[in-house]
Amino acid sequence: MKRHRFFFPFSKDIILFLMLGMVFTFSASAQQESSITDADMKKAINALDATIAKKNEYHSLRQQRTDSLQRMANRVKGPQLIELYKELFTTFSRVQTDSALLFLNRLSHLPEANSNSDLRIYTAIGRAEIYAVTGQYDAAQSLLKNLHISQASPETRLYYYHTCRTIYGWMAEYASVEEYRSSLLATTELYRDSIIATQNTDVGTNIVRVDKMLTHGVIDSAIVLSLADLEKALPDERPYIYYNLAEAYRQKGETHLYKHYLALTATADIQHGITEYLALPTLAQLAYEEGDLTRAYNYMVCSMEDANYCKARLRAVEVSNFFPIIDKAYKDYQNRQRTTERIFTYVLVLLALLLLAAIFYLRRQMRKLSSTRRQLARTNLQLNSTNQQLNSANQQLAQANSQLQEVNKGLLHTDQVKEEYIAYYLGRCRNYIDTFRRFRLDMLRLAKNRQTDELLRALKSDELFQSQQEQFYADFDEAFLNIHPNFVENFNALLRPEERIQPKRGELLSTEFRIFALIRLGMNDTTDIAHFLDYSLATIYNYRSRIRNCSIYPKEEFEKRLMQL
Repeated sequence: MKRHRFFFPFSKDIILFLMLGMVFTFSASAQQESSITDADMKKAINALDATIAKKNEYHSLRQQRTDSLQRMANRVKGPQLIELYKELFTTFSRVQTDSALLFLNRLSHLPEANSNSDLRIYTAIGRAEIYAVTGQYDAAQSLLKNLHISQASPETRLYYYHTCRTIYGWMAEYASVEEYRSSLLATTELYRDSIIATQNTDVGTNIVRVDKMLTHGVIDSAIVLSLADLEKALPDERPYIYYNLAEAYRQKGETHLYKHYLALTATADIQHGITEYLALPTLAQLAYEEGDLTRAYNYMVCSMEDANYCKARLRAVEVSNFFPIIDKAYKDYQNRQRTTERIFTYVLVLLALLLLAAIFYLRRQMRKLSSTRRQLARTNLQLNSTNQQLNSANQQLAQANSQLQEVNKGLLHTDQVKEEYIAYYLGRCRNYIDTFRRFRLDMLRLAKNRQTDELLRALKSDELFQSQQEQFYADFDEAFLNIHPNFVENFNALLRPEERIQPKRGELLSTEFRIFALIRLGMNDTTDIAHFLDYSLATIYNYRSRIRNCSIYPKEEFEKRLMQL
């Protein structure tokens, strides 16, 4: 049976059929519509794309199957050979009409054909079917009209009714005169009823019943019946059920369900190696209408290749009528894509040119920098004056240190006085360091104004201030230990044995000791400590937290005992 939709006038003799169709409830149909989503439809379309990509593999499997049948035919005779030739003809009838006719001719030339009228009728029907596929409707009609079908077996009569229904349905679909078309539709209906009356398989008969329901607009009942048959249908019957469901949802205007079942139909056709089909070119037109030009073009090319391979004139005409439209749209789309790619290439070339220009500019700047270095050499004399000023500052710092030592000697009688002057001394030293840094920044700005880049780099060095910082730490360590000579031993006694700290060689106090020495002097704010020691807040915070975690006392007890050292 071919998957096509046919229409004919409503008549009283089908009232009973319509009443039976209305017996089905619509709940199953509604449930199916709600269970299949757009995502399911897209999944079915993607599966179809994958199947098309492997079309040659399915053709190879079909070829292997037919080759096996031909080898068997070469070894047998009699009734078994007749059945093999029939199977080969049936396999090729919707795949490759030349091969189908070849096996039909072999069947008609068997000795049994002379005495077996049923076999002669079968070969005539088969020849009419192939004529119709290739578009020779007059020849097909002539063969069918001259048959004495009453002499045929029930199976051959059923084959006859299927072929007549298909041929007259095709003719009606392409008839341009309404009166002639109505006559063809009525004839199609008669053969459809004959199939229903003759066929004794539930699923096969229901496929034709659904076709009739759809012709008369009994859509929901047709859907319910088709969905029920899907569970028990054979693989060869499923494509017909899928197509009937697609046609039902087309009539209902359910586009995503229509496409879903068309995709299932086309997938099953290609997987069975069929080359004469309708679902795939229909999907190509839908994809074109939705703007999916790549998929529309691929579907149409596949359909045209298969129609030409099968020599199915009807399908070739259907495809060739619409293919130029899709082909032009697809080529226009490709041209736009190529234009976009060219524009993108031009942009990349432009960016490359800009990059080359930037490299050239940077090289020029490097040459200018080299010239600046030579100019900077002439400014070295100015550094001598700067060094003299720094020496003077060092002398002031040494004088302040001497004054602090004298103050310490006079105030040793009270810890509070000593701690106040130590804090004052340390703050003063910190101010000297800040003064040196501001002085250095002034020199940097002076050199920059004179365009002496080399001077800028020389003055950016922290070597001078680092040495002053180290001297500052040393002075602090010495002054603090003069007041608290046992601070290191007493502080380590607050820590776990494995966590105790020893100053580095050449140092009186380490960074950890200096932080907690300042806390002992009353400088508990982390921000003040960080400024005083010239460390970041995070560094001071990490040191304090780590030492507290190493203590043998809780946090509050640790700080209390620290203040008692």
